[in-house]
Amino acid sequence: METVNYIFQIAANIFVIFGAIFAIYQYSKQKKLTKIDNAIAISKYFATNMLHKVELVYSVFVSEPKIMGIIKKHEPEIQAATDFTKEEYERIFSETERDTYNDFIEGAISLPNGKKIPIEQLMGDVMNEFEHCCTSFNTGLAEDTAVYQSLHQIILSIFPCFYPHICSINEDPIDQYFTNLSELYIRWNSIKEKALKKQAKSNAKIQKMKNKSKNSGQVKRPKV
Repeated sequence: METVNYIFQIAANIFVIFGAIFAIYQYSKQKKLTKIDNAIAISKYFATNMLHKVELVYSVFVSEPKIMGIIKKHEPEIQAATDFTKEEYERIFSETERDTYNDFIEGAISLPNGKKIPIEQLMGDVMNEFEHCCTSFNTGLAEDTAVYQSLHQIILSIFPCFYPHICSINEDPIDQYFTNLSELYIRWNSIKEKALKKQAKSNAKIQKMKNKSKNSGQVKRPKV
């Protein structure tokens, strides 16, 4: 009888363990789904409330070749940036470039309703919206990989335009502004770089196979 009770006790313990494992699995699954749902909600909010502002800001930068020339010139350094401080900014951009950028964002643009608004103010509105969304991604409340394909091109394109302004106000290397936006930019840029390297490696492998197939199909002519 004791043996039978012992066996039942072991079986009960096994069921409890499997029940706990299943509960953890279900919890993790639900948590993952919640993160994805939150990410989708952010994506929808972006499309409804932010996209027109982002497009407006970016179009203003693109319409100024001198400004975009400065941004593109230093884009590799921006992509490799880690501090996002005023010191880093002054190390990358010359004084002339900084003055040109500052003069540009101090200008105003006309909105569709005819109202004029400073470029710097419009940039601030967009960056604050981005920072709010990025906080959810960086704290794990939303799964950023779920919306990477739909949003990464926008973030990676416009962030370099914001970089000089963000750095210029980050005089304190500890107490910084727009840290979540900067963090997401670093992470998504890393994902893109890895994807490009993987694609280049795959293309090289395919080309090598094509060359090998081409060479093996050639018929050697006999020497006369």
